[in-house]
Amino acid sequence: MYLPYEDLYLRAAQETSRLRSDSIYHFLAELDAASCGYQSAIKTGTRLNALHGAFDRERNTNYFAYDKPHP
Repeated sequence: MYLPYEDLYLRAAQETSRLRSDSIYHFLAELDAASCGYQSAIKTGTRLNALHGAFDRERNTNYFAYDKPHP
């Protein structure tokens, strides 16, 4: 299913990834030595606010995208 915001999301992610700012942080996730996702955030005061992120939905795992793994 195609959702209208998908094009906007991709463009926003591309633009943010090009920015050089002390307030923007990019986190890369690896699992078993392979890239499996990322998260970008902006620092506002003492907090990090999520901008965008993605993960590899093809991976067969019980890891949650925004939570630590459960034993």
